[in-house]
Amino acid sequence: MELQPDGGDGLEVTLTGRGSPRQALAAIKATTNRGWESYKSIERYMGDGERCRRRQILDYFGDEEQGMPSGRCCDVCDPDSALAGAVSAPVARAQRKRAVRRAGRASGERAGEPVDEGQFERLRAWRMSRAEGLPAFRVASNVVLEEVLRVGPNDMGELLGVPGIGVAFCEQHGESLLQELRAL
Repeated sequence: MELQPDGGDGLEVTLTGRGSPRQALAAIKATTNRGWESYKSIERYMGDGERCRRRQILDYFGDEEQGMPSGRCCDVCDPDSALAGAVSAPVARAQRKRAVRRAGRASGERAGEPVDEGQFERLRAWRMSRAEGLPAFRVASNVVLEEVLRVGPNDMGELLGVPGIGVAFCEQHGESLLQELRAL
């Protein structure tokens, strides 16, 4: 077995029938361990929020000289409160919005005026019949079906005015949906 660099970060292994399989395995294992050690050093660097990042970099490259920054040293030694606020604020808002939406769905709350449950169930059954084995939401979401019931369109023009309904939907399902609405 011969091991050759493959031009990247790996090794090319050629089976020759000569040499020791144990040595080959040891070489492969050493290469793998070097890769994992590189990964772990990055993980330590990112996870260690108590040691100066500049010092960590200097230590990694074997630089024993004391670091002498001319400006901000790093986010550990001199945290930027504006940056920390900017990074955390959008995440908190997005999580809060998702939580409100989940709470609304869990409580059965729907946007807009309530719709007749019997009519809604009939439209859901219509949607299932149109799904042709695909997930039913691919035809129309519950929110769109509820809005259709609120608007009560009588023709394709009015149906196109319902939020969530487009030309492709009307071409594929419009006439069928209008017939179902007339039957209600």
